[in-house]
Amino acid sequence: MSEHCQIIIKQNNPASNIIELTKYRQEEGTVKTKEQYQAGRDVYCWLGFGIGFIGNVTRIFSPGFGTMLVLTALILNIVGCYNWAMSKGRSPLFCLWGVLAPIGFLGPALLQDNWYGRAPVPDVNP
Repeated sequence: MSEHCQIIIKQNNPASNIIELTKYRQEEGTVKTKEQYQAGRDVYCWLGFGIGFIGNVTRIFSPGFGTMLVLTALILNIVGCYNWAMSKGRSPLFCLWGVLAPIGFLGPALLQDNWYGRAPVPDVNP
């Protein structure tokens, strides 16, 4: 265990532990920023929407291949809605709106942005 992690565990204040752990994860590059979640949202939602449209058209001629494309699109839409919910600081369960895509995209779109209401994330660069 690194010295930084040992310092975190020795502290008794849970809020301070969260801040220190978040700071450590940001330094390591394992914490996603709001912009990274938004980029993932755009890529996965649009890709899922496009593949779903192609899959629905393809199912007319090739039911097996079309169904496979639609299921792939469903997974992409769920991942896109997960990124959308996380970019707004919401629960990952809001990803289930992706099942109802494209109408289901209204759910995450209408969510209030709660990103700054989350636990405070200190500035890594003093």
